[in-house]
Amino acid sequence: MSTELSEVNPYATPAFVDERTVEKAPTGADQIRRQYRKSEQAISSSGTFIGCVAIFVGICAFFEHVDYGETGTFFVEVAVAVLLGSLCYGLWSCQSWARWPAVIVVIPMMIFGFPIGTVLGVCVLHAVLCKKSRFVLTAKYRKICRQAKRHSNKTTPATWIVLGMISLAFAAMYVIPAFIN
Repeated sequence: MSTELSEVNPYATPAFVDERTVEKAPTGADQIRRQYRKSEQAISSSGTFIGCVAIFVGICAFFEHVDYGETGTFFVEVAVAVLLGSLCYGLWSCQSWARWPAVIVVIPMMIFGFPIGTVLGVCVLHAVLCKKSRFVLTAKYRKICRQAKRHSNKTTPATWIVLGMISLAFAAMYVIPAFIN
């Protein structure tokens, strides 16, 4: 018997590999951008949430200044709103410096903003601290984004409905009672 026949196992599974099931490494800027697009959107959404908080802090500072004439806390609240607004810009543009300030800002929101702030805070923490976001928040990824084609994203109607419901709940809890008093 020859050695070639004794080494071949006739009961072994065939060595066929379906190319459609093998995950291919992205080679171009478009493929890399598509691979990390959801993480980029989650980070941008986190920036939007922090931007909404910045607007809320600014509005509260304005009403407090107009109603009570408080100037000491007014400047502090305006400074906080400006810092939150700059953090919002940093997350929108996927800047690496915005990662840890977002974590620092979101933790008190999670504690004092129960239950809505806690849920949104967990989403922000996941978006900013997940494995893919480490790459999305780098200069290398921003360079890839400049090289890739522009991707258009359409917001689903369900997202707009949820955003509208949250906005109405926010208005019912905070803004309307401020006008009544």
